[in-house]
Amino acid sequence: MQKFASKSGPNWACVTVMLVVGCSGGQADELLDTTDAGIDGGSASGNKQEPGPDDDAGPIDMDSDGGADRDAEVEEHGDASLDASSADSGAPADSGALVDAALPPCNVDAGQDATVTAKLRVTADDLVSIWFNGELVAEPTSLWQTLKEYEVAVFLYPNRKNVIAFKATNVYEQDGYDRGLVAELLYTLNGSPAYVNSDTSWKVSATLSDDWDALDFDDSGWANAVSLGPSSQPPWSSVGLNSEAQWIWSYSPSGAPSEKPDNEVNYFRKTFYMNEEGEASSEQPACQ
Repeated sequence: MQKFASKSGPNWACVTVMLVVGCSGGQADELLDTTDAGIDGGSASGNKQEPGPDDDAGPIDMDSDGGADRDAEVEEHGDASLDASSADSGAPADSGALVDAALPPCNVDAGQDATVTAKLRVTADDLVSIWFNGELVAEPTSLWQTLKEYEVAVFLYPNRKNVIAFKATNVYEQDGYDRGLVAELLYTLNGSPAYVNSDTSWKVSATLSDDWDALDFDDSGWANAVSLGPSSQPPWSSVGLNSEAQWIWSYSPSGAPSEKPDNEVNYFRKTFYMNEEGEASSEQPACQ
């Protein structure tokens, strides 16, 4: 720092799972009982018939007159004893395909390549380079007193990832806060301003990684940024951003210059999605 004067889709999957593993009695039992009735010759209504006192509960006699009929039924329907075991345990024989059912499509009018224009505003103490969705936006040379503003195209369709990436470089050292970054992405939602602000949800690394600015880079191993205070935080005072935007860095640089690296660089990333209501969200919507 230079010193100076101062939201329908998931319901399909839920219904399927509830029918198989989430229900006790009622409809689920009737479905299983209907299968048993088809094998054991029960009533057409699907109500299971309890064995009478004279019914043979022992092993099947394959040499009896009913052996051939039993073989045919087992071949066609499967072993009724296995079906009964599954019903008694409450677990389906094979529910993997049902649990892994595809998500429903996102309920939006926009196509998957649709974008909305937003303003990306940022400054860093002292320098910042800017990427959006994997593309270099600018590498300005002006210091932090000058707010940088650029128009960017945000993917509007849910599940289309958007990524803001910054390389912030400190050049001048002094006591107290002498390095940091603050940013906002401004867009319009229902006629009112809405923001994606720099805060502790952003990812940060002090180490350069290959392709760190790429859209599909995995930053899950990066730390969360440390908040240094709101955009009006001294010694920077106001830089013209909304009050919810926070100055961030990889640690709190409040010590003496000797305690901090010279020409320190931090790399920042923020991943977000536009949900079905048009709101920016850190969570990926549950639709495809």
